[in-house]
Amino acid sequence: MNLEEFNKKNYDYIIFCDGSGETKKSSASYASLIYSFMYEDGKTSFTSTNLLGYNSKGSNNYAELKAVVESLYYIYPECVTKTALIVSDSEITVKGGTGEYQRKANLPFWVSIEYFEKVMKLEWQHVYRNTNKYNKWCDEIAKPFRKDCCDKYELLKLPE
Repeated sequence: MNLEEFNKKNYDYIIFCDGSGETKKSSASYASLIYSFMYEDGKTSFTSTNLLGYNSKGSNNYAELKAVVESLYYIYPECVTKTALIVSDSEITVKGGTGEYQRKANLPFWVSIEYFEKVMKLEWQHVYRNTNKYNKWCDEIAKPFRKDCCDKYELLKLPE
């Protein structure tokens, strides 16, 4: 899919994101692509940015949600009263976002998302892994970034 196919509803933002992690005791990272759209005189233009992040501890679900929350904080406060589409290959994240699943784990992230739901409209779209170039880019960046940061972090590990 190309960007126009994702933006059939003229969203103000489209956020593509992916997380990489294993267990809550291992490291986690995320990558996201944020597209901000402007509509003027019948023409559409956009700007884009990407975010990368790393935590020394965090599960894969933690990393998937972290990507969403950090992206929303990045566009705040300009996003207030606007609409964003969040595109993720994490079924758990998307179904939590749409309300199909309860928001039990990683509660601080869900509390942040609930705040953003009060000030803007969030829509969620699940895609299968690597089925579009945007989520594929996030996937291809997040895991190596985590591995690279993890190796560097191990060098800084405090003695026991």
